[in-house]
Amino acid sequence: MQDACIKLGYSLMICNTDRDKERMLSYIDTFHEKQVDGIVYASDVLYPECYEKLTGCRIPFVLVSSHSEEFDVPSVEVDDERAAYDAVKFLIELGHTEIGMIGFNHDNSVSGPPRYEGFVRALNEAGLEHSIEQVKYANHRFEHAYQAAHELFTDYPQVTALFCVADEFAMGAISYLKDRNILVPGQVSVIGFDNLRMSGMFIPKLTTIAQPIYQLGYRAAEKLHELLTTGKVEVPTEKMEHKLIVRESSRER
Repeated sequence: MQDACIKLGYSLMICNTDRDKERMLSYIDTFHEKQVDGIVYASDVLYPECYEKLTGCRIPFVLVSSHSEEFDVPSVEVDDERAAYDAVKFLIELGHTEIGMIGFNHDNSVSGPPRYEGFVRALNEAGLEHSIEQVKYANHRFEHAYQAAHELFTDYPQVTALFCVADEFAMGAISYLKDRNILVPGQVSVIGFDNLRMSGMFIPKLTTIAQPIYQLGYRAAEKLHELLTTGKVEVPTEKMEHKLIVRESSRER
C-alpha cells in the first residue's frame, strides 16, 4: 500500500483496530476529522455500524483480504475456499486419511467460514467424511492454537495430518506436538496458510498456502484511487491467485 500510495501521490496512515469494533468506529471518526481521501479496510468483518458510519461520512473505501455479502463494496482478496480446498487435497494426495483442522472461530470472521468449507469439500470429494468433525477453533493467537491442538489430539489421537488456517496456528500446533514428542512431519504432517516470513525460518519450515500479500495491498490502494478519481471500479470483486508452497512440515503417509 505504501509503495502504491507514493506512486499515486497519497500519504498513508495506518491504524491497528486489533479486531475491536469500538476502536474501529473511533478511527473512522478520526479519519473524518482529518478529511482523508479514502480508507482501505483490511482483514476484518465489515460491521453494519462501520458501513453506516463510513457512508454517512462519505468516505470512499475498499476492502482487502475481506469481502461483504451484505454491502456492495469493492474488494480484493484470495479465494479462501479454493485455497483451503487445495491445502487439504494436497494432504489427501500424500496418503493421509485422518485429517484435522484448526480454524478461526466463525463469529465475526471473514475467512474462517470459507476456509472451513474448503476443508469439508476436499474431504467429501475424497470420501473422508469422518474427518469433518476433527476440527477445533482458535482466536488468532499462537497460544490459542497450542490449546486447540491439545484439544484436537486429545479427542482425535488418530490424526496424521493437520490443516491450520494460519501459519501462526501451524506454529502453535507444531510446538504442542514437539512438547509431546510427536514428530513433524514423521508422525503428523502440518500445513499452514499465509506464507508469513517466519514460515520459512521455523523448524521445520512450514508447508503453507501463500497469499500474494504485497500485491493485495498494492491493488487495494490502486482500487481506492480508481474509486476516488472515477467514482467507480471496473472490477468490483477481485480474486488474486494463491500458491501452495511445499516445505519440510509435510510428507507422504
